[in-house]
Amino acid sequence: MRGFIKKIRTSPVFRRILLLLSAMTVIMFGINFFFLKSLLAKEYNERTEDALNDILVTADEFIAQNLLSEGQAMQQTMWNDTMTEAILLADEMSPYKKQEIAKILSNYEREHTIAARTWLFTYPNDMCYGSDGTVCAIGESPAAQFFPEYSDSAMGKTLRGKGIATTVCTNNGRAALWQDFPTPERNGALVVELNEEALLEPVRAAIEESEDFLEVWDGSGHILSVLGAIDGTLPERQTLTGQTGWIYSIRQSSDTSGISAEYVIRMIGFWIILFAVIGMTVVPVISGWIYRPIGTLSRAVLKEPDKGNELDLVRTVYEDTVKEKRNLADKVSEMAPFVRERLYGGLLRGREYDAEYLRERLAFLESPFRMEYVFRVIMAAPENRDEPTAEEKMSSLYRYFGSGRSDDGTICREGFLTDDYILVIIMGCPKTVSVSAVKKEENRLTESLLEAYAGEKTKAKLIVSHGGSYVGIENLNYSYADAREELNYRIYNKTDSGCADRCDDSIRLRSVRVAKAAAEGDVESAKTMLGGYISDVSDPDEGMMFVDTLMGELLANGVKSDDMEKLNVCYHRMERQDTETGAEQIRRILEEAGMFAIQILSDGRQKNQNKYVIRAKEYLQEHYSDRTLSQDAVAQNLGINSAYLSRLFKEYNDTSFVNYLNGCRVSESMKMLSESSVSVEEIGFRCGFNSVQNYTRVFKKITGMTPGAYRKQMTEADPA
Repeated sequence: MRGFIKKIRTSPVFRRILLLLSAMTVIMFGINFFFLKSLLAKEYNERTEDALNDILVTADEFIAQNLLSEGQAMQQTMWNDTMTEAILLADEMSPYKKQEIAKILSNYEREHTIAARTWLFTYPNDMCYGSDGTVCAIGESPAAQFFPEYSDSAMGKTLRGKGIATTVCTNNGRAALWQDFPTPERNGALVVELNEEALLEPVRAAIEESEDFLEVWDGSGHILSVLGAIDGTLPERQTLTGQTGWIYSIRQSSDTSGISAEYVIRMIGFWIILFAVIGMTVVPVISGWIYRPIGTLSRAVLKEPDKGNELDLVRTVYEDTVKEKRNLADKVSEMAPFVRERLYGGLLRGREYDAEYLRERLAFLESPFRMEYVFRVIMAAPENRDEPTAEEKMSSLYRYFGSGRSDDGTICREGFLTDDYILVIIMGCPKTVSVSAVKKEENRLTESLLEAYAGEKTKAKLIVSHGGSYVGIENLNYSYADAREELNYRIYNKTDSGCADRCDDSIRLRSVRVAKAAAEGDVESAKTMLGGYISDVSDPDEGMMFVDTLMGELLANGVKSDDMEKLNVCYHRMERQDTETGAEQIRRILEEAGMFAIQILSDGRQKNQNKYVIRAKEYLQEHYSDRTLSQDAVAQNLGINSAYLSRLFKEYNDTSFVNYLNGCRVSESMKMLSESSVSVEEIGFRCGFNSVQNYTRVFKKITGMTPGAYRKQMTEADPA
């Protein structure tokens, strides 16, 4: 150990490292002297601002929580039998009940220190009851100053908590709390003018020992309260707009713009000690790390000349590195098939990938497929999965047929074996490969699978199904769904996998899938599936079967025979086609027939949906005056689900059921306001509104004015 340390100390490398660390120390001292003070001051100021902001946030949360608790207490007070009766039966108030209300309100003020004055509003009779026994109209009460309806300078902000919502109102530096009676309609409310000093007392106690002070402003710029040492000459240090809409402004008297020189010197001393400790630890480590390969080379040259010089050693190290890199590449290549299998599995299940990402993954994993290839899926499963040798045979099929190419190399395939012994093979080829060549390769592969599974001395059967041809690897899930459905059909019905039967079953199943997608409104999927199916058809008999199945599906969906004349024409045109010369014409006829069927089915769905909307509108226009009318009642009358009716309204009218109903009611009330002298309240009830307040609110929301103002405007426009 001592020899090693001595060798390091005498080494030029060690001296250079030590010189470098010394230079770094000098540079660091310079940075400390010139910049450390300002940097520390800036950090100190940022921490101070964060601390002040925490004070403001804490104060705001405390006040908001107190007001929500007060709102809960106000709500609990309104559940008193006397209070509830006064609100719901406002027209039956006796002098005795009025005295009882004043007593309840007075007791509330004594029990809650933040309540300065308390009033009860009853909206049906537009009356206000005060804690001092006064009774007057709401607009004439002292509490009216806090509400925007009666005072232009008033402002309101709703606080929401768990199970409670209360409104904080302010006007010219005074604040009140407004709690509605918890019913759907506006029947009454409890209003408490706040004692700001009592509300903010806990906050005041928290900062009264400091020389700083906190100002609380309402949203219009009037001071609600000042806490702490008052000194308006100091600049604002931090502000915050709270949950109540109030603005909190904290001012700090002490100067924190800089740090004393003594503090900077202490920090420099700390840095010197820290750097010295780190330097004493790091220098030997770095020197040993650098000295070790140098020593190895020196020993190789001086003590073991027969083993080569430094260049030989470097060459050996390089060759070892290249070998390790090749081994790593081989391991990646070994893992690639498993990763490709996971990627294919996601595509078969319909998972969406970014196109650029998918292209890069296919290239990186050395996949034989390209994004723009034409793809089709073949699936194979044992007819009897309980057969003892089924797993072994399917594994053997996977090994022999899981990957490969056609004889001419234009068609490639990759496959994998699922947990339930189903072999999934994906075939892909460029668009330039003919349909006949693809079908030939598909039939050859099918026959090879059947022959390899059955063997010579067994009657075991293999069920093989085929998906349609689709352009683009992103549509691979459609071909997989075709093959999966056909496989399930064959296993259930125990049908043979011969070519003729296979074609008939595939065509019927695919026609049904196109019709089903179109009938459910998924037109894009229906068109995509149609394109995949017709690319496989080259025989007139297959085309006629496809059209015939489509006609059956249209009849099953309620389409009349007279509306399918175009399909009949396509069917007869198909009969006149020749297999050898009319393949392209057959596909064009099939595309025409399929698009026609998709259009009929999707239009029928749209008409059915629109029919419900029309009937609902007619029902609303006839029964708008019914105050108990609801979305559930209309949906029940139409024989559909309420949520489905709501979705149809938004889809065809760009509005909700409730907004449309309110529009009908307001429209009818506008006619009555301009053509009759019936009172506003009576018109509201005749048009289906439960209260004059609800009628006024909805009318103003839709027209921008109250019913009374609208009637006045119409009267002035037509004096006669």
